[in-house]
Parts: sequence; C-alpha cells; structure tokens
Amino acid sequence: MSKVCKSDTDCKAANQVCDKTEGVCADCASDLDCDKGKCQDHKCVAVTPCKTSKECPAVCDQQKGVCAECASSNDCKDGNYCQAGACVPKLCVSAVCAGGKSFGCKADGSGYDAGKSCDDGNVCTEGDVCEAGACKPGPAKVCDDKNPCTNDSCDSKLGCQTANNTAACDDKDACSEGDICAAGACLGKPKNCDDAQTCTADSCKDGACIHAAQTGTCTDGTACTDGDVCKDGKCAPGKAVNCDDQNVCTIDSCDPAKGCVWVLKDGPCDDGNNCTNNDACAAGKCAGVGKQCSDDNPCTDDKCDAGNCSYVANTKPCDDKDACTDGDACGGGKCAGKVKVCDDGNPCTDNTCLSTGCAFVANSKACDDGDGCTVSDTCTGGVCKGQAKVCDDSNECTDDACKAGACQHTPNANPCGKPGSCDVCVAGKCVADTAPGWEETYGGAGTDGIRGALPVSGGWLLYGTTKSKGAGYEDGWIIKTDQDGNVLWEKTYGNSNDNSLRYGVIGNDGNFVFTGYSYQSAGGMQLWVLKLDANGAVLWEKFLGASSYSEYGWGLAANKTGYLVAGEYKYTVSSTTYQKGWILQLDETGSQNWEKQLTDVTYAEAIAPAADGNVYVLVSAYKSSADLVVKKLKPGGSEIWSATVGNANYNDYPADMVVG
Repeated sequence: MSKVCKSDTDCKAANQVCDKTEGVCADCASDLDCDKGKCQDHKCVAVTPCKTSKECPAVCDQQKGVCAECASSNDCKDGNYCQAGACVPKLCVSAVCAGGKSFGCKADGSGYDAGKSCDDGNVCTEGDVCEAGACKPGPAKVCDDKNPCTNDSCDSKLGCQTANNTAACDDKDACSEGDICAAGACLGKPKNCDDAQTCTADSCKDGACIHAAQTGTCTDGTACTDGDVCKDGKCAPGKAVNCDDQNVCTIDSCDPAKGCVWVLKDGPCDDGNNCTNNDACAAGKCAGVGKQCSDDNPCTDDKCDAGNCSYVANTKPCDDKDACTDGDACGGGKCAGKVKVCDDGNPCTDNTCLSTGCAFVANSKACDDGDGCTVSDTCTGGVCKGQAKVCDDSNECTDDACKAGACQHTPNANPCGKPGSCDVCVAGKCVADTAPGWEETYGGAGTDGIRGALPVSGGWLLYGTTKSKGAGYEDGWIIKTDQDGNVLWEKTYGNSNDNSLRYGVIGNDGNFVFTGYSYQSAGGMQLWVLKLDANGAVLWEKFLGASSYSEYGWGLAANKTGYLVAGEYKYTVSSTTYQKGWILQLDETGSQNWEKQLTDVTYAEAIAPAADGNVYVLVSAYKSSADLVVKKLKPGGSEIWSATVGNANYNDYPADMVVG
C-alpha cells in the first residue's frame, strides 16, 4: 500500500516522490522524475527514440525525440482510433437498427453507443420503431396550442407551427361584442350603452347597460335658455335668454338653433341729440341731420350746443384773396395779411406786385456780371452779360487768356512762321528751324531708335526700341522729357526676346496706348498692344495672334469704341513666306470687338476713324511693284471702296495718314 504524503519529504526514506495530485508516494509523479523513459502508472518505463510518427505505434514527441501515447484519434493514422494511449483499428464503421433502437458509432470508432430510440428524420412523427432493420415512422405528432385564434400545423423539419387567423371567437366578456381574432388574440368592441343623455353616466356590467343619473350643468338643446341643469337624469331648461340689445333700430328675437337674432329696421327714431333733425334708423343706427350753424366765415368756429348755434372767433391761417399779401391769418373774426415783398435779387428785373402776384420785368440797365474778364456789362433778357475782354498781344508764340480780370500771355511751343517752314515757338518767340531750340541724344551703346513722340503736359513722351537697356536683346522703350528735352523718366517693356513699340496715341481717357510686336515663347511673334498711365505703369497689355503665324502691329488710332490697330500677319507654306494685312478693333480694356484679314494686301501700315463711323486704312499691295492703297471699311472690316495711289512703275510704301 502506497504511503500517504503531502510533500517529497514524506517519501524521502523510500527514495520516492510525492504525487501531490493523488497524495501518495510513488517512484514518479511525471516524466520529469524519470532519468530515462517516461512515468507510467507511477513507474519509470523505457521509451523508443524517434524523429517522425512513422517510427512509432502512435505519435512521435519531436520536442523530446521519443515515441509517445496518442491523446486522441487525430494522432492516429490509417483510420485507427486512440484507445488507452495506443492506436488500434476501428471496431465500428456504420450505424445499425435492432431491437427498436438505433446504434451509432462512437466518435472515436471504438465501438457502438448504448443505443436510443430510432428517428425517421421527421419531427412530425413520434415513437418511431425499428422494423426489418429500418426505422419506421410512428404516429403523427399532435400540434394544438389550445388557442382558437391560431391555425396549428407541423413542419417535418421545424416541428409544430402556428399562424394567426381572423376567425370569430368569444373573449368571455359579456360587455363586449363583435369578438374576432386579431394578432393571435380574441378581441371584442365595448358594448354601446350610450343613451344620448348628458345627465347620465353610462356603463356595462355583466352584459347589462347601466345609466346612472348625474348632477351639474347641461344643455337642453335650445339656444334660448341659459343655466340648464341635470335633474333626475334629464336636462332641465334654465331661464330664458335676454336678447334686448338696447338698440331702437333692431327687432330682437331668439332662434332655438341660433340664439339671439337682431333684425335691422327702418323708420323714425330719436338719437337723443338736440343738434340733429329728422332722426331715422339706417344700417342699425339712429342718426339725424346736423343742425346748420354755418356763417360762411372761415375766421369763426361754428357749433351747435343744446340746440343753439354759436360763432366763436379763431386765429387759423386763411386766405384774404389778395395776391399781394403774405402770412394771411384770422383775427377778431376777419382775415388779413402782411404786404408781400417782391424782390428776386436780380438787378436786371424791375420788381412789382400785380393782381396775380409778384412780377419781375426784364430791364436794360447797366450792371456787373461779377466777371473781371468781361466789359460793358448790360442787362439783356433779365441776365447781366458782358463782352469778353480782348487780351490778344498779336504774338503767335503766346497763348492769350484772361484770368481774374488780368490778361495773361503764356509762351507756347507751336509751329510758327511761314506756312511750310519748320519754325517753332521758343520762350514766346518764333525761332527758325536753322537754329533749333534744343537737341538731345538718348540711349546707350546698343542700337536704339525713336519711332515717334506724343505731346504731354509740360513736355514729350518719346517711344521706340532699345538694345542698350531692358530685359535683353530688344525692348520697347518710353522716355518722358520736359519741354527742353530733359529726361524726367524712362522705362523699358517686354521680355528677353524681340520686342518693339512702333506707334502710339493718346487714349480716350488721357492715358497712352502703343502697338508693336513681341516674341512670346508660347506663341511666337505676336502683335503687341499695351496701355500705360501718365507715369508709365502698365494698365493692360495684349498679345494677339495664332502660334502658327507671326503678327506685327504697325499703326494705331483711337475712336469712339476704343482703339483701331493696323498690322500684318505672316505664315510659311513649303518654304514660301506669305504676308497679309490685318485690322482689329479693341475696346477700352483691350478686348477684341472684331478683326479683319486683308488677303489682297501685304500689310496695313496706318489707320484712322472716319467721321461717319467707318474706317480708313493705308496698306501696301504688291502687283508688278509695291503699290500704295487706301481703303475705306465698315466696322467689322467689310470694304466700301479701295483706291491705289502713286506711280505704278515705282515702288510706293505707306508711312502714316491724317484724315482732314
């Protein structure tokens, strides 16, 4: 008999260990207590070394490298099952039906189970039995939930099933009627015990209606009584309603359904006012005609008091019917005003007052119009006018004017001298063209050129092209000078490619607009238009044309719509370059209104608006030689007429044009 223990100390004398699970001394309690082999039934037994389960009856514990017992049939091979740690062949391969029971294989295949009543697979049969080795169905299963409001059935897989119906039923409540099944329950409506009496409390008990008498207010069904009360289960009428509206102009009565009714009547009456006559009913009101107490005097307040007329003087504004008085007002029962003052403050009229009011008649007296730059001032048509003071000093090189009564003679820079000469005014004198007033050189080491000049206040705005300044290669160039040619400021415009300003004008708003051409990396050579303010800042600029062409701007003019541009476009086909004229109309923002390609000319050099709203354009057309052509176009570019100018045997080239 094994010794009982609690720890290994209790088993030390027998050279054993304590199996704390069972509380007894043994040679081993686990495999760890064996130097070799494994612990089996508290004894160390030898084991077989292995690398795979093929070398073992059951499985190989590859961590320890020895054969081990199987833990489940999953550890066994060849369809064997695990029994007492060893893999053995299965004893059971299929289920059998015998003796009224079905015997199935155990999960591990070690044999058959204890057996149970057989099942034909249909839950709607009960007491299935084995017969001739097969399970036969038993009697049908009874599905009855004792609820008349459900239809009972049996599903072979799901078993008993119920479905709600709407059959007539009895909810066992004598105070309900019309009982019917709904949502699986028998429900009825409450029995109607209403006796239509407001003075009874209606109820049902054991199937019988009860009408208990009540107290309190009620209505007897007529609108002509008030204060109706319940008595002995009935509604007793109250007092009759008072329908007197205290109005002598109505007939008062009571309608049982509507209540008080007041019908308007006509006829004489008394409104209780002594200051009215002929009182009569009208629209339900008694009123008379007011007693006439008017004395036709706007300066008295007329009224009737207790049947007697009175006239009290007032101080109201009035009209005395005199056009020559102002501020008319009542006083002492009379209307009077102050004498009207007729003065329009105009020395060129005589003031008087007529029956129609103030009159201002024009005179011809001497006067002063307050302008020191007029003389011999005289009244004419009610207005003081003078003749302009003569300030002409007979000097064409001064601009003569009168300011604050004094003559001023301001030197100008106009052309002067004989017609056709280039003489110019300098410091108030006409200087011959052989002695220029000044001469200046602009630019730098590169090639620079001035294309034109625009007159500005106190000087000039020069424009052209420079290679000495700017972003690189060739740039548009603007120089502003004073009257003597001294540079006030200069600026360049464009990019590092080819840029040139060819023509400029003063814009409609006093700013400056220029055209030319600029090489754009994305679009090639394009027609260039830019607008500058008085300090040279760019207000807007446009690059016009297609990337497959080269476009140039040569001429420019301002018109009512905006700006007309003359130029050309070039394109190449099979190594041959073609030139065509190009006309554009831009608005004040630089947006294009219309454009016209002149395919019968090589380029358009100058452009000007016509007085009739059309357009003149100066172009070059090459036939046997270069010809100078003038065209008149409609807005939009359609041609009105065309004329060739010059000698057909020589080359003629356009430069600029002036429309007279």
